[in-house]
Amino acid sequence: MIILDRLLEYLRTAPMFGLGQKFVDDRSKLLVAEQLAATGEFNRALNIAKNLSISLHSPVPFWLSPWRYWQIRPLIARLDRQIPYWRKVIQDYYFAFRSAQKMAATSDFTGAESMLDRALKTYPHPQAIALLTEVRRVRQIQEWFRLALSAELTGSSETARHHYHQIDRECPDLHETCNRRLAALAIIERNWTAAIEYTHNFTHPLTLPLNQLAHHQQQQHQQLQQLRHIHHQLQAQNIEAAWQSSYNYIEQLGADQTIDRLLTEYIHPQLPDIPPAWTDRCQIAQQRWQKVGSKRVLHDWAIAAYYRFLAHPDRLDWLQELIPIWVTASINTNLAPTQIHQLHQLLSTIIDRYPDEQTRSQLQLQWQREIIAIQHLGTPPTAGIRIHQAFISPGFYDLLQPQIGQIQLPPKMWAIFYTPWWRSAIACLHGNPIQAMIFKPSAPPDTAATKFAQQYVAYHEGCYYLECRPGGFPRWREAFPMLELAKPQILTSPAWRSTVDRLCDIHHLSIFHPIDRQEFANCWYNLLHTNTAKAFLNFISP
Repeated sequence: MIILDRLLEYLRTAPMFGLGQKFVDDRSKLLVAEQLAATGEFNRALNIAKNLSISLHSPVPFWLSPWRYWQIRPLIARLDRQIPYWRKVIQDYYFAFRSAQKMAATSDFTGAESMLDRALKTYPHPQAIALLTEVRRVRQIQEWFRLALSAELTGSSETARHHYHQIDRECPDLHETCNRRLAALAIIERNWTAAIEYTHNFTHPLTLPLNQLAHHQQQQHQQLQQLRHIHHQLQAQNIEAAWQSSYNYIEQLGADQTIDRLLTEYIHPQLPDIPPAWTDRCQIAQQRWQKVGSKRVLHDWAIAAYYRFLAHPDRLDWLQELIPIWVTASINTNLAPTQIHQLHQLLSTIIDRYPDEQTRSQLQLQWQREIIAIQHLGTPPTAGIRIHQAFISPGFYDLLQPQIGQIQLPPKMWAIFYTPWWRSAIACLHGNPIQAMIFKPSAPPDTAATKFAQQYVAYHEGCYYLECRPGGFPRWREAFPMLELAKPQILTSPAWRSTVDRLCDIHHLSIFHPIDRQEFANCWYNLLHTNTAKAFLNFISP
């Protein structure tokens, strides 16, 4: 072999033979293939063997054929003794790898790990190494979960938290799951702040209730702590401090019936002289909101206006200001509809208890305007006037008119309550068209919203004239001018059109004179063009 190697080296370096490098390289390839197989690179070894076999059968000059036969054939024979083993190793590997994949897919990670360990001993393929790494990672996460849950059951919260944090770092996909368990631990320990932090911005059906529970419990805890603090201040006869603490409570946690009762029944009666802070706070909040605007400042303004009036219940003008400020602040909060209703009920109760009956009726009408308007805006509002990104109520719009001037309103139902026609609209909603006619503004409508409001009221007025009352007389001559005025809205509203058609069908029974009946029929048909109107017109026509 040594002599052969020397001869090959000589042939490789001897230019006159022209054999050298080719055949020496072939022998080197054999050695490379054997070395690759020894390190588990069986596919690459087989590729080299395949190339050598191709080289054996490729055409060469005739004088090279004996040399190739003498040089390459022994190499191929040497490889042929090893190739069956290599192929079997590869076949066994792919069987083991596919089996491991199936086991992993069915969560049999122990079996998958064992199968991959066995395959990698003879064939360390990168694909199998990557799968084994992932299987072991999943098994480790499973073990951490097992240890964490076991620690929870035994009350070892710190150990459980440690393992959940390990899982979170190792597997970001389980971030919300880990935070859900960490939140549950925090709730058990009554650590509401941590529970809220762990469930922040998550909307999963299993996570959201934890977040809501933590927020609710935290609020209850804060309420209880602050109520105890106020109670201790009252016991110590520190009335002004209790008054200030009650204000802080409302700023942080919102209006509350308990706080309202404390202020009304215990704190305010014991204050020898109501501090002027509420008046100052109200003025400062109003100036800040009009300058820069923010929902927080709007909330402060409402609170200050509320307690400014409680401190001076004789100031009717402050109550009239409070109504729209309070409603506007309430519809621009993130509170649930039931909580907003509670805020409205708080102010409604104050209005209903106002001593002067006539003034109370006016306040109640003002309150109805606000509430009916926001009902048409939706909860939360989807339409309406926005100032500083806040939806404002009709009364609030009136307060701002000196600063912002008139705003062009659309011909929509909600917009009516921001116009001088709002009293007539409320009367129509309450089924009182006579009062609606009394409240009609004297100025002619000059905007899209006021023209729409005029048509709305005209429809109800026309329907009122068409209704037949016992002992009455036909008033269709008064009805049709109103209905013609409201015609654009009647024809676009199937309900309105149907109502007018029905009333006309009943009303014609009270008209007896042939000329009147003919004129009525023409008015009816020209207004609606319905089949009922056409049939009646054809019936009475000569």
